Amino acid sequence: MNLLAPLAVLFVAVLGVIGLLAFRGRMLATMAIRNITRRKTYSGIVVAGLMIATAMIAASLVVGDTLDFVIKKDTFDSTGNTDIVVSVPDASGMFAYFNQSVGNDMIASVKAGTLPEVDMASPAIRERVTLMDTSTNLPFPGAMLFAFDLQNAANPLADEQHQQITSADFAPGDIVINRALADEINALPGHTLLVITSQGVNVPLNVSKIAADQGMGDWQNQKIVFLELPSAQMLLNESGKINVIDVSCKGGIQDGYKVTDRAVQELNASLPAALSFDFDEVKKDGVETAQSASDLISKIFVVMSSFAIIAGVALITNIFVMLAEERKPEMGISRAIGMQRGDLTQSFMFEGAVYALLASLVGAGVGLLIADVMIRLFESFFGSAGITLAFHFNWDSVMVAAFAGFLLTMVTVVAASWRVSKLNIVRAIRDIPEPTAIKTGHRYVHLAAIAIALGVLITAEGYASHQTSGAISGPCMVALGGALLGSRFMRTPRIPFTLASMFIIFWELDPLHVVDMFGSLSGGVEMFIVSGVLLISGGVIFVMFNSDILLTGLVGVFGRSNSTLPVLKVAISYPLNKKFRTGLSLFIFALIMFTVIVISMISSFERESVNTTTQNFSGGFQVIGSSFRGIDNANFTAHLDHLNQTFEQGAIQRVEAARSAPITLIPDGANASSHYLIVGFSDAMLQDHRFSLSKRSPSFATDQDAWNALVGPNSSYAIMDGSVSSVMFGPSNGALSTDVDQKVSVISSTGAEQNFTVIGIMNQLLVSGVFTSAEHVAAFAQDSELNIFYFETSPHMQHSGVELSKALESEFVQYGLITYSIKDVVKTYLGMVSSIMQLFEVFLGVGLIVGITGLGIITIRNVAERRQEIGVMRAIGYQRRMILNTFLLETSFVSLLGIVIGVVMGLALSRQLYDWGDFSKSAPFVIPWLHILAIVGIAFAATLVSTLPPSRRASKLAPAEALRRVD
Repeated sequence: MNLLAPLAVLFVAVLGVIGLLAFRGRMLATMAIRNITRRKTYSGIVVAGLMIATAMIAASLVVGDTLDFVIKKDTFDSTGNTDIVVSVPDASGMFAYFNQSVGNDMIASVKAGTLPEVDMASPAIRERVTLMDTSTNLPFPGAMLFAFDLQNAANPLADEQHQQITSADFAPGDIVINRALADEINALPGHTLLVITSQGVNVPLNVSKIAADQGMGDWQNQKIVFLELPSAQMLLNESGKINVIDVSCKGGIQDGYKVTDRAVQELNASLPAALSFDFDEVKKDGVETAQSASDLISKIFVVMSSFAIIAGVALITNIFVMLAEERKPEMGISRAIGMQRGDLTQSFMFEGAVYALLASLVGAGVGLLIADVMIRLFESFFGSAGITLAFHFNWDSVMVAAFAGFLLTMVTVVAASWRVSKLNIVRAIRDIPEPTAIKTGHRYVHLAAIAIALGVLITAEGYASHQTSGAISGPCMVALGGALLGSRFMRTPRIPFTLASMFIIFWELDPLHVVDMFGSLSGGVEMFIVSGVLLISGGVIFVMFNSDILLTGLVGVFGRSNSTLPVLKVAISYPLNKKFRTGLSLFIFALIMFTVIVISMISSFERESVNTTTQNFSGGFQVIGSSFRGIDNANFTAHLDHLNQTFEQGAIQRVEAARSAPITLIPDGANASSHYLIVGFSDAMLQDHRFSLSKRSPSFATDQDAWNALVGPNSSYAIMDGSVSSVMFGPSNGALSTDVDQKVSVISSTGAEQNFTVIGIMNQLLVSGVFTSAEHVAAFAQDSELNIFYFETSPHMQHSGVELSKALESEFVQYGLITYSIKDVVKTYLGMVSSIMQLFEVFLGVGLIVGITGLGIITIRNVAERRQEIGVMRAIGYQRRMILNTFLLETSFVSLLGIVIGVVMGLALSRQLYDWGDFSKSAPFVIPWLHILAIVGIAFAATLVSTLPPSRRASKLAPAEALRRVD
């Protein structure tokens, strides 16, 4: 959804209303401008505080823009002019061969103009091959053979000197390879490559040139061997046949995909009806993937930044409350000489509008800087994986952030302006605090009734729609309404609000699983925000309504010395006397700390789960391999014996071979099918039940019972890999989603069909498939082969798993065996997850600036607001160092209290996530104390650094100067 237009309309409308009001109340507008310009430094500080929301929104959107740009660029680079790939898939989804005349007829139609949306057609063959460089003895089992017609190539092919590849480079026995493949096997021009086809044909071919990784040389980021079409047809024994046609649509590389739908209709109408053609819209799909990925990343970053945005809103409120406190005498005099409350509200609103406008402009620019830093960090974390990012942004995203930040700030400004205008004239002129609201009125009852009614409605809606957010937040709102109502009839609000805050914390953490009694509920990433806001609100309310007990305790513990007692009492009493302001400051600091702690804990769970996850993924095997053609037992044993002699004797203790075949899978009730594998384990493998299950049908008591149910050729049960299972707070791991006790239909390449009942879902994700017995697969799929292998190594093996993987690929090169060291794959995967979590920590660390800025602004304004108090303290004997210590202790007290609330609530929620997110099955609950202490130390040190200058200025005020109240 494009938010720019509606936000722009709202922005213009709000500015129009403010401009009209300013025109009608020019005096009020002049007063607002004067208040801004007469203290430029403070105005700059206010703008810095207000820009946080805009900056975080802009950073989130621009990170998404960058990802969208990078993926689209990769799509355009790796497909070039090709927009559609036409093929004839067999029943298992593999490319089948068809007559080249179909491609030649399409070329003639393009030239004749009967396909107006198509400007080029290129017949081709693309097949997987394995190869070995005979000069370096380095194998590569996952290469692509790309054969094309030089006269009708959809994309150019050039060498690294930008010279076009011609037919002279394809002399008999010569091939061209791209740079990616050359680097993989250290190949050079003149080297001989042993190319092995899926039929087992071995052909030595000479490398004539190395093509640059651009145009055809960068096709879908593959490592490619290029041949002319006739040579490949002879090599593959497919004379006069092709298996794909690359089609380029009108409009160029970046725009051709826009007419893909019309081009497909034209092609479908012109192609022979006897064949069932498939149209793979490679470029359109790539662009849509880029859009989806960028939207997802932007949403994730917006969710992460929402804590900083919420804290920013609290900071805005705090700033305007402090502005009101500072100007109380001025506002009281204004009211005394005839200014109405509405005029006072407008004056603050005009001032806030200017601040908001400046903050939105500055915040958008700062957001670009934050996004640039995040992109650089992302690239540094994932550079080893070959990921290259180029900073990019769209002006639409910047304007959306600016408009959204301005409107969010204005809503908060208007609410704060209305609140500060409700003052007593006499008390304002005398600069004395407003008393606690009189409880004999009906305000408490009205607010309580609204909160309770709204809470009941939210709760009912949550349970009706099975949404966790409503079921959790609704009762908490009812509790707050009950506290307001209780305050109306009790002497002190401490008891009702303490009980309400304890209920909020209990209900959110739900240690007794009370919420589960009301049925199954679902939630998304919004629950992270809801949980954080509720837990921190509960913690802050509990602390603020028991602040006198806290004060007494702190003074009793730390105030025993006569030299520290006066400093400590003043430092703690003042913030606890300003409950609303201090509560907002605590909320800001605690919310950001809470978020950073939870992300740190999740990252810790991931790090600690390497061994367990490896075991779940591997079933006790160390290396998994798959070949592109089957290996019979005799050949396999011979090669394995040779490997043991040449690599390391006794390195491999056990090997299990699995039989597989490509199938089409249709889950019961699904409208679409998926190309999948059916995998058959031997009876011994099934009875060993090495692979654990994340889900199991209630009909089976243990995992062993479920695996045993697959034994034999006639079982109607199957177990699926873990990619079909949904994950916490998100979609399934793969494109297909099924559950236990669901029926699935499988169709072989020959058209045979059978139904299975899924009785279990595995933890492992490395081998995707419908798992049953090898006997069953052999009977069902005639094209099945022994081509998946599990290797168990000796615990005393001296070589690494990666070294064994390379040795296996080299030994079984003619079969195209691709192997993985499972522990290394898991480490890489979990390392990337951990890096993403660290990236979020850094991003959320920006939110700490909100808390630090808030405390800095509060300290600066405290100095101005308490000048007379400082003068009196100096006059009665407080030394300069005592004044300095008072302000530093005050700041330390607020920041440390906020840090403690955030850390405690973050750890409490992390413990619940440990159980809810199934981390307890794979990792111990380990608190990274050093990491947390480092975060706390950095946050606390930065707070002291930001508040030290105003505290020093306060300590240097002379008594006479302070008492004159000169600002």
